[in-house]
Formats: sequence, structure tokens, C-alpha cells
Amino acid sequence: VQGSEMRNCDFSNANLSGIEVSSSELRNNKIEDTNWKHASFKGTQFMEMVFSGSLEDCSFNGCSFTKTSFENAI
Repeated sequence: VQGSEMRNCDFSNANLSGIEVSSSELRNNKIEDTNWKHASFKGTQFMEMVFSGSLEDCSFNGCSFTKTSFENAI
């Protein structure tokens, strides 16, 4: 996924393992118990989000975080 805006989406219980996101914006998305295993984020903006679920081997390169938290993330 490159150059996308993802706003007000519900990724709850989704398996997004291995996804590659670059130069994108994620804002106010619901991501409870989402599997982000081996996900890669480059130059991505995260705003008004709470991460929970599996973040095993995730990478965040050149990303910015505004009003974003990591709760119950493993």
C-alpha cells in the first residue's frame, strides 16, 4: 500500500501480517486484536489510533505518531 489515506476504518481482528505500507496516512482507525506480524511501515503518519494485537517483528521507519498509543500489544 503506497500513498494511501486510511481514515475511520475498522481493522479489528484482521490478519494484516506481512503488509507493507509506505508514504501513507492512517487516522482514527479501529485496530483491536489485529495481526500486524512482520508488517513494515515507511514514512507513514499515524494519528489518533490505539494499536493492540500482535506487533511481532514490525518495523516503523521514518514514521510519525500523533495521539497514538500501544495498548495490550504483543
